[in-house]
Amino acid sequence: MDKYNKLRELNDNDIDDFLLDGKVCIGKVVKIYDNKNLKMILLIGNIVLKFNCYLYGVADNIDDKYTSMIKNALLDNDDIEKNYKLVEVECKKFNSEGLLGIHIKNLNNSLPQKNTEEGVNWNTYK
Repeated sequence: MDKYNKLRELNDNDIDDFLLDGKVCIGKVVKIYDNKNLKMILLIGNIVLKFNCYLYGVADNIDDKYTSMIKNALLDNDDIEKNYKLVEVECKKFNSEGLLGIHIKNLNNSLPQKNTEEGVNWNTYK
């Protein structure tokens, strides 16, 4: 049976949902949009993926005074194109804009926290 016929035969109960929530991996930042949103390349198992991300649990609109703390934790070079720093990342929930929530070891907890639950609850769609 070829892969397309196999795909045609699969039903919802035949495979588990693909979730990243709780996965721990290594990644590197390739773009910083603002103090909460960035783009990362993540190594998840043997698969390399690129995601637009947000710092999970971090307050919205945090002060620019945290910018240097964020950059020091995520970058080893002022030129982001030459960033080789790898960080430990725990994947969290996607938000309603489709950004992957991430918790970066030794960073998220040192920033102002958001008191409300973030991310889309996929259990709603079961």
